[in-house]
Amino acid sequence: MTPVSGPRPAWEDDALLRFLGLWSAVAHRMRADWAVVLAAWALLLAATTLLTGATLYADAVALGSVRTSVRSVAPADRSATVSYATRASDAAAIGPIVRHELDRLVGAGGGGDVWQLASLGPYGFAGDDPATGKRVTSIATRPSIESHASLASGRWAVPGAQPREATLSVGAAQALGVHAGDRLTLVDRVQGLAPVEVIVIGTWKPDPADPYWLGSGLDLTGTLTQASFTTIGPIVVPEADLLAAAGQSRISFEWRAIPDVGNLTADSIGPLSDAAAALPTRLHAVLPPGLATTVETKLPDVLAATDRTVLVSRSGIIVLILEFGVVAAYAIILVAGLLGDRRRGETALVRSRGGSAGSVIGMAFLEAVILAGTAALVAPLLSVGVVSLLGSSGPLAALGVGTAVRISPGAIEAGLIGAAAGVVAMTVPALFGTANLAGFRAAVSRPVGRTLGQRLGLDLALVVLAGIALWQLRLYGAPLTKNARGVLGVDPLLV
Repeated sequence: MTPVSGPRPAWEDDALLRFLGLWSAVAHRMRADWAVVLAAWALLLAATTLLTGATLYADAVALGSVRTSVRSVAPADRSATVSYATRASDAAAIGPIVRHELDRLVGAGGGGDVWQLASLGPYGFAGDDPATGKRVTSIATRPSIESHASLASGRWAVPGAQPREATLSVGAAQALGVHAGDRLTLVDRVQGLAPVEVIVIGTWKPDPADPYWLGSGLDLTGTLTQASFTTIGPIVVPEADLLAAAGQSRISFEWRAIPDVGNLTADSIGPLSDAAAALPTRLHAVLPPGLATTVETKLPDVLAATDRTVLVSRSGIIVLILEFGVVAAYAIILVAGLLGDRRRGETALVRSRGGSAGSVIGMAFLEAVILAGTAALVAPLLSVGVVSLLGSSGPLAALGVGTAVRISPGAIEAGLIGAAAGVVAMTVPALFGTANLAGFRAAVSRPVGRTLGQRLGLDLALVVLAGIALWQLRLYGAPLTKNARGVLGVDPLLV
């Protein structure tokens, strides 16, 4: 059965007609006064851009401060390592557990890299006297080494070759006096394993600036002297070859988790610090009992120092945002005054001809929504360009501010607040407009006395407050104070 639609309710037709009438009237007077409307819109755009731009600038400076502060720390101090020794048969069950926890850690900071390194040894070199030999080495894995080192000679090792293929850093190869194509026979000095023969298939140069190496002196130079022994190497082989050489012997595993500095934000500092502090407890709860595990990380200390740095930088930015807010509010008041003065005579004429107060207020509201709404749409895009330009040169360029600017929810909220303030400021005068033409003419001919703010003494109160604020800022040096618990924070009164 096809439903039969009835006639539209009368109130819907009346509402639609009233809206169309308001729209027509607003469009007509905006076309008539296009120069004034354009000037008012430009002022609104400037005010809204100040608010959104200040918010974006604060976010970008905080973000640049976070990443610069963390990046300046040594990679070993901004990472987490988990070490343990176990047999190859147990490693397959333990490894995924550790990886899951470390993935959670780097995920709290927005992402990062997790690697599993394994080593077997120590080994001596065939031909060295076991009683007097002071040179040792180890067979180790370096996952994805192709992405973190460059080949100096030969090629990268492939698993399953006979004899086993291995690569050495240039420093280790020079210390041993070997080249690509030479063979090495390694002799186990501790566990009594069978000798391991490898062919040096290539040599490589590590990138010292790559966080992958965590500043390891052995990996970067190829040699490390401790007491009377010199460790040379490591002898890097594919993981499958290391497991085959180990048999049922214990293998030393080291997991490295390095949060990606490029993904860190001011909001992720807290979650990342909490995740790093809780890592030992979480691993103890999920790993097999009796497994001796060592967890090393300085991330909580590094991030605490970074958080203080961000707090100090934000305290100054908050003052700047408030100053921009004052300028933006003044611009919005100018817009309201400009349009209010322009519309006073028109409003009085409409009212004297029988126009209702609702019609006058509706026209003012609709005109304000059109101007403020379009300004709020354009302002975030304009702010991104302005802040990116400011952050691409001078001292801000070192923080990476120019490349870190994105439209954030805070900037959108600031733009909406500016638009709402503009709508209110342009609509309120219509509520108290002169009811008739004679009253308007009388108001125009009457000289203007003191303003409301002057009559209430607000100007003097502001001067007194400014004096108190300057005195307090000279006393504290910055709008930062400690609360009752001794935690450093921004004092809203000083701001």
